[in-house]
Amino acid sequence: MSAGGNVLQSMPTPNPSDSNLNKRPKSRNLAKSLKLLDLGQKRHNGRSEAKANGDVDSARYDARYKIVLLGESGVGKTSLIRAAVGEPFNPTMISTIGIDFVLQTYKVDNYLIQLQIWDTAGQERYRSLAASTFRDAKGFVIVYDVTNRESFTKIRKEWLKMADVHGDEPIPVFFAGNKADLVRLKEVPTEDAERLTQQQYAHGFFETSALTGANIQNLFQSVATTMVSIWSIPQSPSAQNNDPLRITDQLPGRRSKHKDKKKKPTVVQCCAT
Repeated sequence: MSAGGNVLQSMPTPNPSDSNLNKRPKSRNLAKSLKLLDLGQKRHNGRSEAKANGDVDSARYDARYKIVLLGESGVGKTSLIRAAVGEPFNPTMISTIGIDFVLQTYKVDNYLIQLQIWDTAGQERYRSLAASTFRDAKGFVIVYDVTNRESFTKIRKEWLKMADVHGDEPIPVFFAGNKADLVRLKEVPTEDAERLTQQQYAHGFFETSALTGANIQNLFQSVATTMVSIWSIPQSPSAQNNDPLRITDQLPGRRSKHKDKKKKPTVVQCCAT
């Protein structure tokens, strides 16, 4: 448990040979479909098991959203997540093999928004395990290493395709260029990432550093804000809600009353160090 009280939870490792994990639906065009996001909502009862850093108490929250981190092995997904919950940087961090997640709560206006942030294995032999975490995901953060051009190239070649085939509805996507503190070793210009963000209608792009903590809280705060604006708006602020078990989640099957109106392209949130 971190100093901020966050709980890192581990899930059993599925069998990569499981045929159900390897079934992939027909791919869609993510860039086009992200313009067609609809709103939906459902009610769910549950209790948080973690407390976030600062003055936000995640034992009470108005909505919880599942966020999945994707990206090549070694780009720093695990370090980024641990930095988000206030844990110190560990330069000897080994690659993720199983599946872990943390709970972190952010304030959006007067609401407490809890993100269930999932860490996935980046190695190719564990891709089916990563795909198994996509169920009920409400957002993706695709992480690349700014000092590794290939990790950036594979966003379009592999990771966007994986995010695109996970379900019937498009899911908001963010890009995170990690290891931004290694300025002299940088191989991916900020302009290239900004261009890809615009081309793919991603909802945001941030250059982050798990070592210094740069932009990590900005990234997940932006994710939390986007979750509320895209999926649902809690019915009552937590300050007025005395029941910590009462939360609001999104249900893709229900549509917004504005579903027939064509949505404008996403206004991208971008921040570089």
